[in-house]
Amino acid sequence: MAYVIILVTKGTNAGMTDMQRQNVSGKALAARVLGSKCFITGWLCYAGTVWILKLCVGFFFLRITEGLSQQRFVKIAMGYVLATWAAISLFLLFNCRPFHAYWQVNPNPGSKIDQFDPFSFCNFPS
Repeated sequence: MAYVIILVTKGTNAGMTDMQRQNVSGKALAARVLGSKCFITGWLCYAGTVWILKLCVGFFFLRITEGLSQQRFVKIAMGYVLATWAAISLFLLFNCRPFHAYWQVNPNPGSKIDQFDPFSFCNFPS
């Protein structure tokens, strides 16, 4: 809940026009930087939490299928879950280079900070 409050009250650098970026200064600039840092931290926490829960279910299925031939399918699925977690984490960490551009307000860091498409690609199938 605190994460949402920070984002709503502080804002982020995403979706700002060039004119808005030029007019931001002082406390508003610091607030936008903090909001953007919280935004990327929130995405990393979200990915970690969801994929840890998926692995918990995988370990549960491993115990259920112990000694059965179906256990190899569970192991394959868990490998896929680990691979998608690695893909999401690497995407979040390396999508925007240099990394500090995630919270850069002025000049415009570009459109890379707004792209979180791999979540839909990796989250639903796994």
